Amino acid sequence: MLSFLDGRATCGVEAVVGESYLRTVSIGDTKGWITVVHRHENNMIRVEVSAALSPSVRQTLTKVKYLFDLSAHPVEIENHLGELAIKHSGLRVPGAFYGFELAVRAILGQQVSVRAATTLAGRFNKTFGEPIETPFPELTHLFPKAERIAAVEQGEIVALGIIRTRANTIVSLAKAVAGGSLVLRPESDPERVMSRLRELPGIGEWTA
Repeated sequence: MLSFLDGRATCGVEAVVGESYLRTVSIGDTKGWITVVHRHENNMIRVEVSAALSPSVRQTLTKVKYLFDLSAHPVEIENHLGELAIKHSGLRVPGAFYGFELAVRAILGQQVSVRAATTLAGRFNKTFGEPIETPFPELTHLFPKAERIAAVEQGEIVALGIIRTRANTIVSLAKAVAGGSLVLRPESDPERVMSRLRELPGIGEWTA
């Protein structure tokens, strides 16, 4: 899981340092950072939450559970998959902290390598993300919210090396999320969300 996240970490927003996952967090009016460490000795993870996020601890931990797929039951999954799971006991599916952030990454990843998409995401965040002070040099920005990107001119995104059609898709996505016609949350109905995504310019079946 850490290897997967490390290879896709958005510069300034998240990082993997040793066996720790670090990221900036914004929930409502609270802004801060978290660290997540795997404690091998008791098969648990330890989450450290910055003091500024105290009012939003419950929501933060819920997002951590989504990101690391902690509601999964590996034994049930292994029993269902049988031989397919033998070499990957306990495997979980990486999730996301924010639906909008993941959707932007999916668009940036169209027809390019993971490394190229990660580089573009770093530029995107540095340009449009909100600066934040943390004790970690790797964490410098909060990923931009949909409302921020909905007000951006396409040309500003194109200037980052992102092709115009993809820039148009990102702005259209942001407007849909900011306007409430697209809700990218775990409790949302997947089929309805994918149908709405396919209505946006530049999003086909694979991206949806």
